[in-house]
Amino acid sequence: SAVSNKIRQVFQVRSGWAILTADSETRDFLVEKQAEWAAELGATTVETNKEWFTYVVSDFPTRLTDFYGKEVDSDSIVSDEIEIQTGLKPVAIRPSRQFSDNHLTKTLFVSFLKPTKRFWSLFGSSAARLIDKTDRPRQSSLPTLCASTA
Repeated sequence: SAVSNKIRQVFQVRSGWAILTADSETRDFLVEKQAEWAAELGATTVETNKEWFTYVVSDFPTRLTDFYGKEVDSDSIVSDEIEIQTGLKPVAIRPSRQFSDNHLTKTLFVSFLKPTKRFWSLFGSSAARLIDKTDRPRQSSLPTLCASTA
């Protein structure tokens, strides 16, 4: 069909499948008709590719404690603190896969849909630094659609 000729590539990614289309019109058509095809891929979510602005936060404490020294759940506190400081809700907060010799701190990667407008850090960490993606080779600038299976 006319649509299948405009699908350049379908490949598996960590969250499910990515569909690379020849143009934005084909991508938008697939999103509009997702009820007709997504279930066959086992997709629970269909979304267009979005640019993320990712910051590296070094020297983040591995443990956070309250005023009484009791360890607290850092996930919700970190997300709230980032939103308070930046005015933006992070779309992802991930720890680095590389381990440091210093077991008291770790590195976090924090991603947003827009760049932050001011300096920020977390609980004594180093200042957040935007990861510059201009030096990385890009696969394609063609419109991409992601179908998540998880």
